[in-house]
Amino acid sequence: MTMLQAVTIASSNEHQAANIHTITDRKPNLKTAMLSLIEEVKAELPLYESETFICGPKGSCIGCSKKLLELVDSELVYWEHSIARGEAPNFEELRRFGKLCNSVRRGLQRNGLIEKR
Repeated sequence: MTMLQAVTIASSNEHQAANIHTITDRKPNLKTAMLSLIEEVKAELPLYESETFICGPKGSCIGCSKKLLELVDSELVYWEHSIARGEAPNFEELRRFGKLCNSVRRGLQRNGLIEKR
């Protein structure tokens, strides 16, 4: 092995190690992940818009949008309060809240309250 090959290999290994270190530095903790999920939910779902607090036209809704949004809102308020008190969610709680929000978004799409992505 020549000196140039050794330097190139060492440089390549250092670069890969730096990339791995950079990736792990950007990974959020569970508290930060939950807060960003909450902000995304507030931006995407019409939680506090008046047209979402009425039943579907002529009873044509599939799943009650009002109840679905109330469920998301209660979970959202719970997690905001818990995080403010210093409690962080675990992976299962984060996954469950994300799954709930996705399911509610699909229900709102079926009822025509939000557009499909």
